[in-house]
Amino acid sequence: MQDLSDTDYVQTIYTQTLGRSATGDELELQLSRLESNQIDRNWLPVEIAQSSEAVTHLIGSVLFQDGWV
Repeated sequence: MQDLSDTDYVQTIYTQTLGRSATGDELELQLSRLESNQIDRNWLPVEIAQSSEAVTHLIGSVLFQDGWV
């Protein structure tokens, strides 16, 4: 993933973690943070994964899959 542009990297993290693409505002914010070194590529996925949206998405995925077993 290190070969991806910052835009593609952010979108990939959002898609894999939240199951959706970053909105325009989210993308702009994350790109700005990366460019200004407020956050780096190693920490961004951790921060997104710790969000309340990610927790909700993960719980919904686990419950859905658990019901299939």
